[in-house]
Amino acid sequence: MKRKIRAFIANDFIPFLFHLRGGKEVWLDKQPDLSYMGIESILVEKARSFTFSPTWDWNSLPAGQEASAQPNTLLPAETVNFHDSYVYKLDYSRFGDCTRRWGVIVLPGARALLTGFSRQRFHLATLLPRNPFRIRREKLILCPQPYPGGTYGDVLNITLPRLCTILMTLNDKEKSEACVAMPFANEITHQLVERLGIPRERHIDSRRECFGLTKDGTAVTCNTPLKIHVPEKAYRYMRNALCPQHTEAGTKRIYIQRQHTRRILGESDYLPRLLDMGFTIFDDSPRTLDEQMELFHGAEAIVCAHGAGQVNMLWANPQVKVLELRDAGLWLNCFRLWSLYNGARHELMIDWTRSQKPDWRLDCGYVDLKAAPEAVLRATRELLNEQPSS
Repeated sequence: MKRKIRAFIANDFIPFLFHLRGGKEVWLDKQPDLSYMGIESILVEKARSFTFSPTWDWNSLPAGQEASAQPNTLLPAETVNFHDSYVYKLDYSRFGDCTRRWGVIVLPGARALLTGFSRQRFHLATLLPRNPFRIRREKLILCPQPYPGGTYGDVLNITLPRLCTILMTLNDKEKSEACVAMPFANEITHQLVERLGIPRERHIDSRRECFGLTKDGTAVTCNTPLKIHVPEKAYRYMRNALCPQHTEAGTKRIYIQRQHTRRILGESDYLPRLLDMGFTIFDDSPRTLDEQMELFHGAEAIVCAHGAGQVNMLWANPQVKVLELRDAGLWLNCFRLWSLYNGARHELMIDWTRSQKPDWRLDCGYVDLKAAPEAVLRATRELLNEQPSS
């Protein structure tokens, strides 16, 4: 009964009040010409596909044969299909004060022009503005993604690439006037946006501020073809803009050690041998953005469990080799896609304990991973093209 009541409030009652109050939704298809709705659409990247070649699951190495055997499991080829990537510009004269409550996002297909994290929050935010008498008004507001997750990995995988997609379409004058409205969850998020050329005074925290356009203002946003997968142009723009100097080849070998969720069981059985192979440990200790960049500058190889720490491969040599351990129920190819863009080697080790096929289950993001120590060592040597020591 409670579930039905919540569904009624979310799907019927709040939208009814929203429309009764004069609220307006704009529905978009994938069509490029939206000028009849007062929306200028700019094609940034045409639809294309990327295919991962078949690769071994190194966690399926036969026990006791680590020196010569091949793994038992060959993971099949996978394809990621991107739709056309558009940036949308909405002017105040057509949409009025639609941006003042929460933030703006335009998505293709069965999504509306929203001012919140979801359809329901959009309606609530419109009905209940936090402070309607203190609205920050700007001429040009960039609204890349209102995703509330504020982890280091989320920002660089979801929010920043959308902002880069928008910045690719702006001229220098527009960039000098632009304010960025998004959830600024922490200091590092501010620093990343500053590195993209938007100074701190033009950051709008959409979680705390009411904001809107001046009467001749424009709101700019973009569609999100795939939430967690970054299109290639946005990836390259982001990498070059954030840290162009961190591209040189080097000899650093880094093992990312997780201390809370997604730890690798039996780590103590192989970690001393990795240290003997020249690896250093990168743990979850608090670090500044500059410290993380410097630690990964020049890295030639990274061994890690899937997680936010892996996003630091952005600051390494583009050809950095990666061995990624993941749960079969947390099948996210975002970092593997980065390696594909760079033409770099990316090997996988899969824990099939909770799922017998690649899947996406939220609970699998918080479990520890099982990996055979001898398989980790063999996969690492394969990654480095090294032979086992006698």
